Amino acid sequence: LFGLFEDARLTSSDSFEELNRHVRIECANLVNQIEAGGNEQTTVRLFDDMSNTICKAADLVECVRQLHSDQSYVKAAQRSARDFCELVESLNTSTTLYHSLKNSKEIEADRLDDVDLRTIDLFLNEFEQSGVHLPEDKRAEFVKLSGEIFKAGTNFQLGCDREVVVGSHMYRSLKNQYSLETSKRRFIYTTFYRHNDAQEEELRKLVCYRDELARLTGYRSYAHRAQDNTLLGSYESAHDFLWGVVQACRPSAERELAVLMDIQSQCPSFISGIGEWDLHYLTQIYKERAYGDTHFLEMNKFLTLGNLLNGVTSLVNQLYGVRIEEQEIRRGEIWSGNIIKLVGDFYTRLVNLGSPWFGIHTENYIYAIKHFHAPSPGGHYHGQSPPLWSTGRFAAMCLVWYQDDGGSRYWFTLSRVS
Repeated sequence: LFGLFEDARLTSSDSFEELNRHVRIECANLVNQIEAGGNEQTTVRLFDDMSNTICKAADLVECVRQLHSDQSYVKAAQRSARDFCELVESLNTSTTLYHSLKNSKEIEADRLDDVDLRTIDLFLNEFEQSGVHLPEDKRAEFVKLSGEIFKAGTNFQLGCDREVVVGSHMYRSLKNQYSLETSKRRFIYTTFYRHNDAQEEELRKLVCYRDELARLTGYRSYAHRAQDNTLLGSYESAHDFLWGVVQACRPSAERELAVLMDIQSQCPSFISGIGEWDLHYLTQIYKERAYGDTHFLEMNKFLTLGNLLNGVTSLVNQLYGVRIEEQEIRRGEIWSGNIIKLVGDFYTRLVNLGSPWFGIHTENYIYAIKHFHAPSPGGHYHGQSPPLWSTGRFAAMCLVWYQDDGGSRYWFTLSRVS
């Protein structure tokens, strides 16, 4: 029996406790090195190693939490993820670590390059956003609020995935994806999006805890805090940008809406105006009239799983020189489901960094990873990465990696969203 993602420790849902324990031990060792000073490695490199230690485990856990088909694993991953959240926030509110990193800019100045200095500033900003400057009781409150935010967000997300049940008589009457009857389309739409007291309660908790955390750390609102040190730089800039996008798109949207209104006027309906439940139906009619009834049937011939996989493997080969082939899934290395495993060696500058793994399955959710690990002249640093690729029918979902014999292993899962 192989461990999950070939990690020998992850052979059952109970194994996640051992994973968390191992990460905490590694982090404690790195913290001791940072606080002691006088290390062969720079302080920022030790910080990056600690970030890497947490992120590679937390990303794996988040993938399992989002995608695993066994609820015992999902619940174990939720507990593990919350523990990692508490670990990160406890480190981010440590004044000793903050001052050690801040002082390293002067003490280790001759050992730092521009990438190191930029990374130090990013770490310091994360400390400051976490209220490291606050009194001890306020820092403890920050850690507590972060845990409550994680809990409320998790509960709300789980509620979003719950099935919406309708009566069998109504289900049998909906034979096609698009109903000709406006009343049925409206019923399905409003039933799916109907009010849920439990969801509202979790959402209110999430918003209130976020607002409380933002004000605790000196921000006007969570929106202001979220835009700090981002591309747009501030809440006001983000607001102006989004409003500008709305204004720029409005004329085009109004023209498209006028076309749909014209199509609706030709349909047998006694209701004026267009509801949200009408948009996809009317758009489908427009496409059939514009491109012909057989257009989509012809297109679907090319959007087969085999063609999509061939396209991905060809693209990766052309861009990165990676040759991918299918490999048998061994017992225990991934959860049950319609998953295809593709592997190939990944090389950068003639150095093997690991093997990318692609899994194809049919769950209707999307998850995109937020951290990556790449070598640089001054070490290795984490950052943000966009979804890997997408088409109209499949979208990139997840990337999980962890250190293995000096390299990194990658797990990509692609989900059908049509």
